[in-house]
Amino acid sequence: MALDRRAGFFVRADGDLSYMVSTGGQGNVGFEDNWMDLFSSADAQEIIGNLGIALEQAVNPALRRPLSERLLDAMQWYGEAVREASPGAKAVKYVTALERMVMTDEKDDIASLVSSRVAALCLDEPTVRCRDRWQDEVRRAYEVRSRLVHGSVSPTSEIVFEGVRLGSQLARSTLLSAAKLLGERGLRDEKATNRHLARWYDQMVHHVDEVIMQRTA
Repeated sequence: MALDRRAGFFVRADGDLSYMVSTGGQGNVGFEDNWMDLFSSADAQEIIGNLGIALEQAVNPALRRPLSERLLDAMQWYGEAVREASPGAKAVKYVTALERMVMTDEKDDIASLVSSRVAALCLDEPTVRCRDRWQDEVRRAYEVRSRLVHGSVSPTSEIVFEGVRLGSQLARSTLLSAAKLLGERGLRDEKATNRHLARWYDQMVHHVDEVIMQRTA
């Protein structure tokens, strides 16, 4: 039972919510009365539908959908980070989730590449300030991860807790945005390659920069 990590929730016809989780956590776990309202928006419905499409890859071994597999892998890393007890391991796994979602075999200047792609995916306001804030937060999370894996900081250092906070927020926003923007077509595409995904990300970064430049002008 110590290795049982299942969880699930069910919404009955009368709207009542029941749930089960086999992984413990600190403090009390519960849901407010209006918890289900989180799923009522159009964006949430679109994301849930796309996640259902991605899960087809997991339940049908005959399917080969690279972008669905990538999204599910990244979410697996995110789930590992959430369940992880060690703050240091949490910080590392959150950044790994980011890399799995946005990296496409690049070898150089990885932190800058990831930061620009995450900012393009998650930008909530087309301004220089907003874009730079997202990029700065990714770089800070990356710095913590780098210092951890290279042994220059203790896993119990105070900076690690900042890395966990940043990593959890960045990974969550990135994965939800990717689930929405990849869309049904991308998630069902059986011929998508890393080269195709890299071009898509680069076009998105370029588009965001152009929009910001036009608004600034």
